[in-house]
Amino acid sequence: MQKIVLTLFCFLFSTNLFCQAENTNKIEIIDFIDNDDIKDTLVQLDSTIEITTKRRKYKFKIEINEVFGTSIGINKKGSIYTITSGTGMGRVENYNLFDYDENVSNWVYTKSIEIFYNFDYGIEPLYFEYTYNDSPFVSIMGEEIEYNLEKPKAQTITAILDKVKKNKNVELEILEYIYNYAINPQNLIIYNDIAYYLKESAIGLLILEDIIKKFPNRIVAYLNLADNYYSLGNELKAKKNYLIYIKLMKEQNKDLTRIPDYVYERLKE
Repeated sequence: MQKIVLTLFCFLFSTNLFCQAENTNKIEIIDFIDNDDIKDTLVQLDSTIEITTKRRKYKFKIEINEVFGTSIGINKKGSIYTITSGTGMGRVENYNLFDYDENVSNWVYTKSIEIFYNFDYGIEPLYFEYTYNDSPFVSIMGEEIEYNLEKPKAQTITAILDKVKKNKNVELEILEYIYNYAINPQNLIIYNDIAYYLKESAIGLLILEDIIKKFPNRIVAYLNLADNYYSLGNELKAKKNYLIYIKLMKEQNKDLTRIPDYVYERLKE
């Protein structure tokens, strides 16, 4: 089990055209749902899903949680998921992910993520459980399929950073990468850059907290972490990390004029 602080905004993807009609259970998404470069259409009406691609139309049903409901969404090009999400400050989000397989022209159930979180942003750290499926694999329509599951390669982190810079929603991709690759001296800088661009983000907190745990003398990480906590309303943890940031700046004989003015202002609040 890995600790995580995470904020996921389900279906509010900057790259998707998302529509949900008022007073109905209909959801429509227009995006790259299979692996080609032509946008497809996904429509959910209660438990019935219709996906229309250039090649064919798919129609199937998903199991709906009777208490919280279940919806379908897009993870990334060629990857879709179903999600059941509770409500309140201690809710749990359950994702089942399906990756498109060119060989069978279908989406294969490959992994699941269970995310536990509250709105305290670090007072009680959140965590997630990530599971890769084993053979036999099944399609989203329940058919058994032979499938070669591929996990992300180490260099994938560069593409993730590029997407983050473009303000694309890549939380689930980041979770998978974090699950497979811990922060180390080789990927430290790029992890730090991802966290920097994920301002006001609980997943940014996760990365920065891990960085200062493994690299306690990395000064800029404390500033970024404090800024993130402050943006999320946790002034207590923000001030704690601002003070550590100033202390390290002094201990390492850094130019104190580079400390932003807002740091001192926030410490007075």
